[in-house]
Amino acid sequence: MVIALRVGIGGALTQRHGHSDNTDDNVCALYIKDGIMKKLTFVMMCLLLAAGMTGCFGASSRGEYDNLQFSYTSGDGCLFGCAVDREILKGSSEVIAIKGTKQLPISHIHLVAPGIVDAKLNVGVQCCKRTTDANGTTSSCRESNENAACDGPGEEKRYNYTIGVEAKGAGSVKLQVIAKDDSVYDQITVSVRTDAKQSLFINNNSASKRDKTITLVKGHSYKLSPALVDENGTTIQASGYSCQFKLDNSDILHFGQLVNDNKTEVTQSLRGGLDLTTPTLFADALGTASLTMECAGLGQTDTYEIIVQKNLSTP
Repeated sequence: MVIALRVGIGGALTQRHGHSDNTDDNVCALYIKDGIMKKLTFVMMCLLLAAGMTGCFGASSRGEYDNLQFSYTSGDGCLFGCAVDREILKGSSEVIAIKGTKQLPISHIHLVAPGIVDAKLNVGVQCCKRTTDANGTTSSCRESNENAACDGPGEEKRYNYTIGVEAKGAGSVKLQVIAKDDSVYDQITVSVRTDAKQSLFINNNSASKRDKTITLVKGHSYKLSPALVDENGTTIQASGYSCQFKLDNSDILHFGQLVNDNKTEVTQSLRGGLDLTTPTLFADALGTASLTMECAGLGQTDTYEIIVQKNLSTP
C-alpha cells in the first residue's frame, strides 16, 4: 500500500492522485495505490494529523467581492484553516491565508481605519509541474522567488499569499487586497477585542465555571485543549497567548510532553499548528487531584477537581 499525503503547511509539496484536479484548492489529500479502505484510511490519517483541530479541508470566509477566500492558519485548531469571522484578542499575531486564482494580481494590503491592526502582505513563490504515468498524475512544487524564472520542463509559477496581522486596538477594520492596477480586488473585515475568558476541554469534556469537577478513567490519557472565548463561548484568535497548567498530585495524574519531562507543570501556547508542547494528561491511579489553569494576561485562575475512577459510571 502506497500513501502520499499533502498538507498545506509550506515547503516542497508532492501529491499523487488518480485523477486531475486543482492542487491549489486541496489542503489535505490522500491517495492509496491499492484502493483498499480508501475512505476509512483517509479519515483516520486526517484525524491523527489534525489531533482535534479543524477537519482536513478546514474553513474559510469569502471576500466581500467574492473574488478570494480568506482563512486563519494560525491559532489553535486552525492548521487547516478557520473562518475569519472569529475576533482577535489584542496583542495577538495571526496569519490569514488568501486563496483564489493560481496567480493573484495582488500588489499590497490597504487598511481602512488603520490603528486597529498592523497588516503585512507576505508572498511565497513556487515553481510547479504535473507529470502523468501509469499510476496517475503527480503534482510537485519547488520553492522559488518572484524574480526567478520557472524554466524547468512543464513548470509554471504559483504564488502563495498570506497576511500577517498584529492586533493593536479594539474595533473592526477592513483588509483590502489591492490589485496591480490599484483597484480593490477583494476585502474582508477583521475585529479585535480586548477581553476574553479562558476555557478548557479535556478531550470531549467541557470544563466550565458551572462545572469544575471532571471524571476521568484510570489508565487512559487525555488531551488538554485550552482556548480563550468571548461571553458566548465562541473561540477567539489568541496566538500571542499561552496557558499554564499545574497538578497538585503526580501520583494520581501526570503530564506528558515530547519536549518536557515536568510531570506536574506545563505551559501550552495557543498559536496552534503541529505543536510539540501540547500536553497529555495521564490518569495513573484512583483518587482525586486538583488541576489549575491560568492563561497569561487575563488575571484569571481556574481550579478543577479531577476524579479518577475505574470507569465513568462506577467509582
